[in-house]
Amino acid sequence: MKRIVKINGEFLEYSYQKKNTLRAYIRINRNAEISVTIPAKATFAQIEEFIASKYDWIKQKQQEIAAAREKAPIVEGQDVLWTLYLGEKYPVKISLSRKVLIRLHDGALDMQLTLPAERIDIPATIDGWRKFTARFIYQEMINKFFPHFASLGYKMPTLRVKRMSSRWGSYSRRTHAINMNSELLKAPAECIEFVIMHELCHLVHLDHSKNFYSLFTSLMPDHKAREQRLQDFYRFYGI
Repeated sequence: MKRIVKINGEFLEYSYQKKNTLRAYIRINRNAEISVTIPAKATFAQIEEFIASKYDWIKQKQQEIAAAREKAPIVEGQDVLWTLYLGEKYPVKISLSRKVLIRLHDGALDMQLTLPAERIDIPATIDGWRKFTARFIYQEMINKFFPHFASLGYKMPTLRVKRMSSRWGSYSRRTHAINMNSELLKAPAECIEFVIMHELCHLVHLDHSKNFYSLFTSLMPDHKAREQRLQDFYRFYGI
């Protein structure tokens, strides 16, 4: 099981397992993930107090792992990288192949490449895969919500996907296009839907007036909770 705790203004994700033990233990795995083993009767307040007491040690270990990763070469067959997709972390598995194939397979991002990893910009290759995949995921979500706007007489907007530094999405009335940040594909689906619905509502109201939020709330009553989850996810992973 996984939970998130806020310590010193930082969000830490941890997994926990309850056992018949008298003491609690913390481990940091090679992906810098936190796992806690706790007594069966421990409360979450006690667990998170224990994690807070080990905060400096946790950060030191995570920094050591990050530094080791930066120095380590990327080698075929090794899980030295990970990526985010729809709110979940996936290790990156790299192998040599006669043709390029990048896909999510067996709980990992499977990258079959025609050149050795040290001759390829792996982060840029993953970014390209993310942009390509985001087009399909985002369009499916737009298709899911658009019937209401079609019933009001609006035409399907054009979808444009690119990496943006300061926005998750935007709508242009001039080009009748919704622009979506490819990095948003890292976030949970409900957070992506929040951004898409927000931009679709701009088909009707370009501003953020009372009428805009009235429409937004009528179509997505939990939009504030979704927005909060996106903000928390952003703070935790820094996407």
